[in-house]
Amino acid sequence: MHLEEEGGFRLLWPVLLLERSLPGHERADDELERLVLGLEAQNENLTTDYRDANLFAQRNPAVEWLRQCVHKTAVDYCRRAGMDYAVDWTLQGWANVNRLGDYHDPHNHPHAYLSGTYYVRVPASRAPCAATPRSIPSTPCCRARGPSSCGRRSCCTSCTRTFRRSRASASAST
Repeated sequence: MHLEEEGGFRLLWPVLLLERSLPGHERADDELERLVLGLEAQNENLTTDYRDANLFAQRNPAVEWLRQCVHKTAVDYCRRAGMDYAVDWTLQGWANVNRLGDYHDPHNHPHAYLSGTYYVRVPASRAPCAATPRSIPSTPCCRARGPSSCGRRSCCTSCTRTFRRSRASASAST
């Protein structure tokens, strides 16, 4: 790109946001909601104990479906972002149950390259929102959601992928 051809404009820290509806979410959402509410019944601090448990370690078909969807979404995101080299990543996820009036303070994920949220249930009158890196130091974001339904709560799973450039050949697939 020549600066003269672009009128002197260049992209600097562009934000790539991915929002998609995951295929098959109808089958998985009810089970994910049951699982998350069951976990919350066992641990009243479920939403704030994000370091103590990894949702993706649960042996559950709906969690396995979500893990596969997150993996595919991360691969799609990386390809679209122009990452043409192999990456070695880890996946960690935690469940949140937010009732009317609940919120999360603005925060970032400083050790993650890519962070995302899957909304299992969101009241029809409330749309989930995410801040941009311009307003909060943050990481690129993916967001996927199931259908809007109940008016009392939203259940979501947040997941963070930590990427490191792989030492493997750049032609290796992700």
